[in-house]
Amino acid sequence: MSYYGVQGVEMPNGTVNPLTSATDWITHNANYSTWMFNIKPGLKWSNGMNVTANDLLTSFSPAFYFNSTYDVLGMGPEVKTEYALNSSTAVFVLNQSDARWADKMSVPAVGFGIFPAQIAKQYGPAYPNLGTDIVTGPFYVSNYTAGQFTMTMLRNPYYKPLPKVCEIDVNFVESLSQTAQTLLSGSSDWAMIEPSNANAILKTPNLHILAEPSMETTTLEYNNTVYPFNMTQFRQALVYGINQSELVQTAFDGYGYTAYDSMAVVPSHWNNTWYNPNIKKYNYNTSEAISLLKSIGFTQDSSGTLHYPNGTAVSINLWAPTDTTVDTIGAQVLKGDLAKIGIAVNIQSASTTDIIGDLASNVNNIARTGVILFTYQADDFGFFLDDVLTAPAVYWIAPISGYTWEWPPSAQSQYQSNITALDQTDNISQMQKYVWNIEAINAQYLPSIVLAYPDELFAYSTARFTGWIQPPEMFVYGSTTLNPYSLTSLVPLSSSSSSTNTTAVQTTSTGTQTGTNTGTITTTGVVSTSNTNTSGGSANNNDLLIAGVVIAIVLIASVGYVAFRRSASRRAAAEEEEE
Repeated sequence: MSYYGVQGVEMPNGTVNPLTSATDWITHNANYSTWMFNIKPGLKWSNGMNVTANDLLTSFSPAFYFNSTYDVLGMGPEVKTEYALNSSTAVFVLNQSDARWADKMSVPAVGFGIFPAQIAKQYGPAYPNLGTDIVTGPFYVSNYTAGQFTMTMLRNPYYKPLPKVCEIDVNFVESLSQTAQTLLSGSSDWAMIEPSNANAILKTPNLHILAEPSMETTTLEYNNTVYPFNMTQFRQALVYGINQSELVQTAFDGYGYTAYDSMAVVPSHWNNTWYNPNIKKYNYNTSEAISLLKSIGFTQDSSGTLHYPNGTAVSINLWAPTDTTVDTIGAQVLKGDLAKIGIAVNIQSASTTDIIGDLASNVNNIARTGVILFTYQADDFGFFLDDVLTAPAVYWIAPISGYTWEWPPSAQSQYQSNITALDQTDNISQMQKYVWNIEAINAQYLPSIVLAYPDELFAYSTARFTGWIQPPEMFVYGSTTLNPYSLTSLVPLSSSSSSTNTTAVQTTSTGTQTGTNTGTITTTGVVSTSNTNTSGGSANNNDLLIAGVVIAIVLIASVGYVAFRRSASRRAAAEEEEE
C-alpha cells in the first residue's frame, strides 16, 4: 500500500503533512474537471518496484476503489476517462466540475491509499490485505494470517531514511484497558493507554506518556427528529445541565478539554483556520437549563423532578458502551448531573457490537428514543463524519458533502446551501466562510452534543530505545496513521545498557544489517474480538497503530453511528452506501 494518502494526512492545524503523501504535486484545470496527480520521484514499493501513475490509476478505477459495490462516494461515475500522461503523472478527466476531487481521494473509507497495480488487478476491491504486503512506508507486514494475535512487521529496505529498528512485533489485545499491563510487565515498548492507567505508567521508571491534545471526541447522539430531542431548547438545556469539567476530570483523569465553546467539532484551542470564534458558546449553568426547559412547557415538582407538559416525569435511556472505561465512568457523571435538573437517567450498558445490533432492530426503541454516549478517535470521523455521520460535519478541513441531520428543517436548508457552496471551491477564504457558517449552525441547533475533547495517551518505554518523539510532534495522526518519523528516529540501546531488561521484555531476535545498529520494538494494539480484517480491501497496512487493529475498532464504532439513522429515507440511503 502507499503512504497514507494521495495528498497526505491532515494535521490539527489544518495543513497537510507531505511526508505521508504519495504525490509531490496535484493540479487541476480552471473548472476542476481535469485533475493531475504526480507520484513523488524515487518512491519505491517495499519489493523494489517503482511506484507509478499506473498504480494510482488502477487503485482508483472500477477494478478497485471505484467498483460500484465499494464506491461509497459515487466517484466512479464522475470519471469520463483516466490515463497516464507519463510514468509518474496520472490524469483524471471528469464528467463534471468537482473542486473536492483530491479531498475525496484522501478520505480513508473511500481510498486513502494506493496499492500496486498488480495487487489491485489480481484481487479486486475485496482484497483482504493479509499475508505479506507491499508498501512504501517504513515497515511492512510479514506473513500475517487473520486471527493471529501477533503480527510481525519488517523494515522496508527502500524507505528513506532507513529505520534503525529492524522489526516491530505487534501484539493484539481485545480491550484498550489491557495495554497498560503489557507496558508495566515490560512486554511492550509502546501502546495507547486509557487515562485511568496514566498514574501507574508515570510511577514506573523508563515509562513515559505523550498526550496528543484533544484527538478524541466524546458526544451524545440522539434522534433529533423525535420529541423531546426535536426541541432546540431541550438539546441546549442538556448542554447547560452537564458539567463538562467534571466529566474531563472524572472520566479522563484531566486529560482533555471541555467543548462549551467548540460545539462544531473543531476544538477552540487548536486555533486553526477552521475554528469559528463567533459560534454560540455554552457553560455549565443549571439555572439556564431549567429556564430553557420551562420555556417549552416543562415543569418541576417540589422534589425537583422534571415533567413533560403532559405531566409525565422526564427520563432518558442512556446507552454507554462497555468497551471503553471512559464511557462507563462518563455515564455515571451524566446521570448525576442531569438529576440536578430533574431528569432521571437509566444507564443501559452494552458492548458496541450489541448497541449496533440493538439499533438495527430498534431494541427498546433505542433508534428513536435512545441516547448514546460515545468516545471516538479523531480519524473515526474520516468518511463517516464527512458524508454520513451527524451534523457537526466540519473537522480539520472542510468536509465532503452528504447526509446530515440538522433540525428543524430550516437549519437543514441553511446547512445544505453552505455545504453545496463549499463543495464548489478550493479557495481557502471561501472555504473558511462556509465552514464557519456550518459551525455556527451546528453549535446553535446541536444535532449532536460534544461533551469533551479527550487527549489520546500513548505510553512508551526508554528501557531499550532512545529517540522517542516529543511534543509538539505526534505519534499518530488522526488515531490510525502512524507518524513515520516516530519510528525512524528510534535508536536501540546497546546490549550492555539494556541487558537488565532482557528477562522482562519478550522480543524476537532478528538479524543485523552491516553498519546499522538494529533492534526489535514490541508494540501493543487493540483488536476487535472477531480479530478479522473487515476493511473491504482498503485497510492501511502502514497504520502501525496498529495495522488492522484500531482500524477494526474504528470500523465497528463507525458502523454504530451509521446505524443510528434519523429518518427512513436517510436510513435507506446510508444502508445503500454500506452495501
